[in-house]
Amino acid sequence: MLRRVAAITQGEFLQALQTSRPPNGWAKKIAVANSGGPDSTCLLFLMDKLLSDPEVSGKGLPMTTLSLTVNHGLQESSNTMATQCERNAKSLRVDHLTSTIPWGETPFPSRPVESSAFEGLARDARYHLLFDAMTRMDVNTLAFGHHADDQVETALMRLARGTSEIGAGGMRPCRRWGMGMSNLEGGLAWAGYEGMRRWIIRPMLSFSKDRILATCEENKLEYVVDPTNFQPDVTLRNAIRHTLAAAEADSNGTPLPPRPEGESLSGEVHAQVEKMKVAAEQLKEAHYDISGGAAQLRGAVRELTARVSDINAEVDRHLKRRTIPSPVGTFLLAAQDLAAIEDPTVRAAIVLRILRYVSFHPWGSVRAEGNRRSQRLQQIVDLVWAPDPLHLESRHLVAGSGVLWRLAIFRQEEDGRMVLRLPDKSAAHTVKPGERLGWLASRQPPPKKSSQWATARRQNALDEVDLSDELLRAQKAAMGGGAKPFQVLFDNRFLLRFDMDKMPATLATSLAMGRSKIVLGAVTNWQWPHVEWVRGNHKEGRTTLAFVNDPNVNSTNAQEASIDPLLDGWITIEWIRASDAT
Repeated sequence: MLRRVAAITQGEFLQALQTSRPPNGWAKKIAVANSGGPDSTCLLFLMDKLLSDPEVSGKGLPMTTLSLTVNHGLQESSNTMATQCERNAKSLRVDHLTSTIPWGETPFPSRPVESSAFEGLARDARYHLLFDAMTRMDVNTLAFGHHADDQVETALMRLARGTSEIGAGGMRPCRRWGMGMSNLEGGLAWAGYEGMRRWIIRPMLSFSKDRILATCEENKLEYVVDPTNFQPDVTLRNAIRHTLAAAEADSNGTPLPPRPEGESLSGEVHAQVEKMKVAAEQLKEAHYDISGGAAQLRGAVRELTARVSDINAEVDRHLKRRTIPSPVGTFLLAAQDLAAIEDPTVRAAIVLRILRYVSFHPWGSVRAEGNRRSQRLQQIVDLVWAPDPLHLESRHLVAGSGVLWRLAIFRQEEDGRMVLRLPDKSAAHTVKPGERLGWLASRQPPPKKSSQWATARRQNALDEVDLSDELLRAQKAAMGGGAKPFQVLFDNRFLLRFDMDKMPATLATSLAMGRSKIVLGAVTNWQWPHVEWVRGNHKEGRTTLAFVNDPNVNSTNAQEASIDPLLDGWITIEWIRASDAT
């Protein structure tokens, strides 16, 4: 006799929700990504029911729920699904907002056709509008309805694409939104600095699909089913979904509905599915037996996800203990302390964490983590964990993410400052008394090229940007009252804020009359932002307005700069990349 599947209780959901809590706690409002399917319908119902309970409200949880829907308009059923989303939200008295993708309007591409890029484009467009809706509605946390079976699909899909053990751990209950996947500011997959302050949570990851369906049935929740979910030729995810369904049916002795006539996997998708099967068999840490059915696979993914969580915690401990103070935007590890870290997976995870922190690629993108290519990660691990660094043929390496790794010699002064020496790639060097060896990760210098405003102080070629027009517009807006400070994201690493209310009148008048300009460029080996007031084409006509003042720098020309007190106090510079696991 088959056991009846139990619906998800409020107590279970509360526990799952708290597991996905953002590090900075809950805000007053939380949004749910509502697609109208059973997963998001169940999530919206459980969230609203919990937060409406007087015994729970006011105890540190969000106060209200917001429903957000994106109508992608790619299927005949799209409007029906969007309407169902709105109907469900209204039935719960939950505020709801539907956004429709304007295909063909910047930054959205033309309406996509079913192809290998179909799913990626639709996903990027959906996330773009969800992010915009969060901004409009002043929400910093968005909940998705991904569940335990989605975890299995995600893990297997990543295996099909050649990920590492860490990547195969599936989705996290809570993660930072990040800067997006595009280096193009304002592009479709761009979130920028605001993405560092937003959170994606997935409180349903511990619940199976059948429990979600049981919850919908018990509470008479209406939902729609995406007709493409079981068309394996559409995307790799759907092909894996079909493969799992076939294996589950075979293990249960139940028939699987046949594919529609003429439907077959593309060569690319078929190859990826076969690669996934091989990778799953080779992954010893979790027993991925695809033929074992959904329950066994869920357990395997749970094991691997727990393993990844343990790895992240271990990386946190090591970085806290072994990181040496170094210039802003760099990362310094003491070489002699690294030998104690023997687990190769932990070593690779440390490298990934540092790459993401130092890189100029958007935080959270795969490019900021060297595209997670195991061969490149191993190159860095072999360098950093070399037993005798001084005798390496080359002590410099760039292996992805735009991050330069090099041997450093450092000592700590009596006042606590760190003094760095950076040996050449292969020249002989000795370590003096009181000095130690370390590995320094820093932003890779850009290629050298001429610049109209090059000066003797500049040591790199990050393009100089004229901010004058934008500052004048920001000042005009500030005069109307209520305008926020003008912000510039520099190199995806620093955030510059310009408080227009405090802008010196001398500068404002000079800019308005076209007598000068304010430019933003980069200085020092560390590619730091440097703001200058430029009058004429000569060196004497350049006055520093803002720079990075870091005590952990020996001596650089930038540190010799000073700011006229009459021009100071209206520009701040902040390093914004996070080094934690979120």
